[in-house]
Amino acid sequence: TNVVSNFTEIIFTLISGSPCVWIFDHATDTILRYKYTSKIQSEGLFQWIVKYRRNKLTPYWVSEPIPDEETITRHPKGFKRVVANTYLEYTTNPDKDLMMLVHGEYCSFCDHLVAFLQKNAPHITTLNPGIEFSYISIQRNEIPYRNVKAVPTLFFFKKGNSVPLIINALTVSELMAFLSENVSFSWVDTHRGEL
Repeated sequence: TNVVSNFTEIIFTLISGSPCVWIFDHATDTILRYKYTSKIQSEGLFQWIVKYRRNKLTPYWVSEPIPDEETITRHPKGFKRVVANTYLEYTTNPDKDLMMLVHGEYCSFCDHLVAFLQKNAPHITTLNPGIEFSYISIQRNEIPYRNVKAVPTLFFFKKGNSVPLIINALTVSELMAFLSENVSFSWVDTHRGEL
């Protein structure tokens, strides 16, 4: 039996001095990277592939450090910083609607959206407690299982749904209109002068 029949390519590399395996799976259009801890010989590779096929391995993602409690408390209510190592926990079957901004630090429009959300998320989430806003830096994190091609990109997760609706750049007014039409609860208008 050919255990790698559904793989297009397996590539070995080093990450921080540790062996790493990249798997390009064209059947699912995913590229995943795993740390390789087995012996580097045919039996070790075979055992590693068996573990992979049985979903016993965790992919490796480039990630900023997980924010400490002090960093978390400095963020405004309703606006959370997410990193690659917290992304899956945060987005898997959320208990409220989530709007996540994938931003690039070189993108002035992204900076505008981050500033808007930092300023207004507390007001919006007070009126609409069924939603939370977050952001993740594409330069400092890989987005697990998502191939983001442009910034800003918005991921909208409806309550209980781990598969996001992916939206490209929206203006602030378009974002508010999108939310009022797509949230899983009755949206309360958040207009207060100039948001």
